[in-house]
Amino acid sequence: MASALLDYVDNRAGITSIGSADDNKVIELQSALSTDQIQTDVGASVKAYLLAFNSTTNKGELWFDEDWADAGR
Repeated sequence: MASALLDYVDNRAGITSIGSADDNKVIELQSALSTDQIQTDVGASVKAYLLAFNSTTNKGELWFDEDWADAGR
């Protein structure tokens, strides 16, 4: 069970803060982003789930991308 805790990251300020250590993890953002920011901001080239508050929809959302360094989700 301890390894499951290591798969969760809860201290990223935004997509641009995603780093190589975040590969294959669930990342919780600590600030709200708009739909446009979520779709176009880039981070490291990692496969990860992103848990974010979307300020456009006013909802918490779970996003997935196989390469967060590539804008175009």
